[in-house]
Amino acid sequence: MQTARDTPPTMEIPPATVVALDDARLVLMAQADARAFAPLYGRYADPVYRYCYRKLGNPDLAADATAQVFVQALAALRRYRPEGNSFRAWIFTIAHNVIVDHFRARRPVAPIAAAAHVPTAEPSPEETMLRHEAGSTV
Repeated sequence: MQTARDTPPTMEIPPATVVALDDARLVLMAQADARAFAPLYGRYADPVYRYCYRKLGNPDLAADATAQVFVQALAALRRYRPEGNSFRAWIFTIAHNVIVDHFRARRPVAPIAAAAHVPTAEPSPEETMLRHEAGSTV
């Protein structure tokens, strides 16, 4: 009769490690041939879209941002190094940067000269001094 001690231990690889190893292999293939990027796109397009949608709140903007993420990822794929962060972390970093760029582009920018003419309810220091001087001469 065989007991638990007699059974050789099995080496189980955590699913996240399997995905990371699989991603690394897919990235190496995609670096050699851009057509091999399709499985990575298939794996990450939906999670990246959901992330973009959660941050932008608009399905059309999220779809545009997702497309931009994958365009940038494909363009930069040769610079990706698997010994650094995982591909998942890398693609979500690109997604974060695309979203930040979106909000930066929408931020209103006023010329510095416009800041000099901001109306306020309080009197200017000059007006305060003139009132003080007018009150002390009476």
